Amino acid sequence: MKRIFVSFLLIVLILANTIQVSFATAFEKKESQTLIASTTSSAKFETIQWKKEVDPYNGVLDLAEIKLGEDDFIGFDILKDGKRVDEDYKVAKTKFIFKTELELNSNYSLRVITNEHKFEIKFKTNGLPVIYETGERIIVKVPAMPEKGFNWPYYLAIPSNQYKQENKDFKRYLLVDGPNTNGSNLEDFEKWVKDTLTNRGEYSVEVAEKLWTPMLMPAFPRTGSSYKNNGERNTFYEHALDRDIATLHNKLEDPNLRKQLEDAFEKEGYDVDKFSNLDEQLVAMFEHAVEYLNEYGHQVETDKMFLTGYSATGTFTDRFTALHPDKVKAVASGGTLDDMFLPMAEYKNEKLIFPLGTYDYKEITGESFNLAYHNNVARLVYMGKDDQNNTLPNGDTFGDTERNIMTRLWGVPVLPRAVAKIELYGKSGGKGIFILDKGIKHSYSKDVREYLIEFFKANRNSNNPVYPIPKNPEQLQYTLFK
Repeated sequence: MKRIFVSFLLIVLILANTIQVSFATAFEKKESQTLIASTTSSAKFETIQWKKEVDPYNGVLDLAEIKLGEDDFIGFDILKDGKRVDEDYKVAKTKFIFKTELELNSNYSLRVITNEHKFEIKFKTNGLPVIYETGERIIVKVPAMPEKGFNWPYYLAIPSNQYKQENKDFKRYLLVDGPNTNGSNLEDFEKWVKDTLTNRGEYSVEVAEKLWTPMLMPAFPRTGSSYKNNGERNTFYEHALDRDIATLHNKLEDPNLRKQLEDAFEKEGYDVDKFSNLDEQLVAMFEHAVEYLNEYGHQVETDKMFLTGYSATGTFTDRFTALHPDKVKAVASGGTLDDMFLPMAEYKNEKLIFPLGTYDYKEITGESFNLAYHNNVARLVYMGKDDQNNTLPNGDTFGDTERNIMTRLWGVPVLPRAVAKIELYGKSGGKGIFILDKGIKHSYSKDVREYLIEFFKANRNSNNPVYPIPKNPEQLQYTLFK
């Protein structure tokens, strides 16, 4: 019996020693682990109320403020509203640094075990940052707010005052551009958006700066999710607002298709329901952004936005404007003449389903297509005349149904299709200016960049769409319907 007891005691001592070693090892790595064992969770902690609100995006608690030194720490645990949460962090001397973002306006606790004490530091995160005009460029992240109508974060860029004087007497419209990149997770897309808004050389950022207007960019992921329907394989292209994403809300009403879509998105690490009505989510972001901006005196127009985009996002802006003409004052869509939306339902006995045309517009939006509303938007669509970036064969840009219609009507080559679509746009009664940028491939010339700014400036204070004539028509070969 003694032998059994001694053996049991040795096992207990070994386990105790192992627990101490695991605490020390985890602490030396200074990465987030659940360091407080369940046996200590019921022990009493000395409660400390942190006086300052913590920045949710760059959360730091300097534990030296409560007279704790680096050598005192043994373990940590993080709670939100009394429940343990898995947040990534690191420890740098006496500073406890959150590596992942915290939720806004939320109550957290940091439990700290030292050599002699157990502390529970209660703190609250603050809300969205103050964005008064400072004269310097400001970039702010707004997290997903499902209660406000958007399931994904967006970023705002407040312009510097470099171009304030020449613009201050004109109306300010929030400029919206979309993301156009690949990524394996939401963090990749957020980083791309933030980096893009930081880069003043990016053409849409340049436009916003020179208009002295705030800019919004959503952090919509691009999932690459695929599914089969009626024998046809399709792939979602969120950044282009393709047919799959534009009709997702209808697809999810089919129980069999819903299950397949749930599985497809889950395979990529996403919840399919969060992508439903992505266009309406952008409207909700816009409405939230202008309210937020105007709270701090930026005097942005609340009814309509300026839209710009190139390549996939040029396609997104063209299609978004077709679905929400009441929310757009002016739009500039680049690299998309060959696949632009046409304001017509049928052509040569072919049904122009969205995004080719208006045939099933009511099924998607719940409203009939209105050409007058469509033409009330100032519309610029442009493309390099030598652009050979042919999206027609790509599996994620068009499904077989759309691809076959386009091929039968306009063929595969890019330029002939673009020229034919420009002509049809005018014949359908559509209004806008359509530019082929001479000698340019899948890019844009300096002349186009300058014209974009002129185009948006001309439409700030106008009641009706305004189409400035390009100063260099040899370079910017334009067709105007007005």
